[in-house]
Amino acid sequence: AARVGGCVNHRGNLSEMILIKNNHIDKNNGDFDQIFEHVNHEKPLYIPIEVEVRNLDELKKAIKQNVKIIMLDNMDDAQIKSALNFLKKNAPDVQVEVSGQIDEKRLKTFQELGVKCISSSVMVTKSRWIDMAMNLEPSDFHPEEHEHNH
Repeated sequence: AARVGGCVNHRGNLSEMILIKNNHIDKNNGDFDQIFEHVNHEKPLYIPIEVEVRNLDELKKAIKQNVKIIMLDNMDDAQIKSALNFLKKNAPDVQVEVSGQIDEKRLKTFQELGVKCISSSVMVTKSRWIDMAMNLEPSDFHPEEHEHNH
């Protein structure tokens, strides 16, 4: 649905990337070394890792690991600006994704801050759903009557 709407997905399905979310961080008491030790032991080498962080402290811990993408989750504009500045200086090759409370009003601000990737549920939560069904009726068409001998 995102691609049809003109967006670009960085992951097509759950098997293409490991996503370490805030509940994983909380379950491990914020111990990124422990989380990554387990993840790196279990995953194939070629699968990249994305980490969701909620603050600068988590961001600093996350970039010490081998991550491809950092997701800045539910941060206000000032926090995002600080995080982007920190990443520019300390981990310029890490991709950045912003998520949480994303709507059309914030897109201009993100563009001004230099955010290139966002994730948003607004396409699903704000879309209108329709109840549609396709009812099939028996047909008088018989394929064997229409076969041609060649």
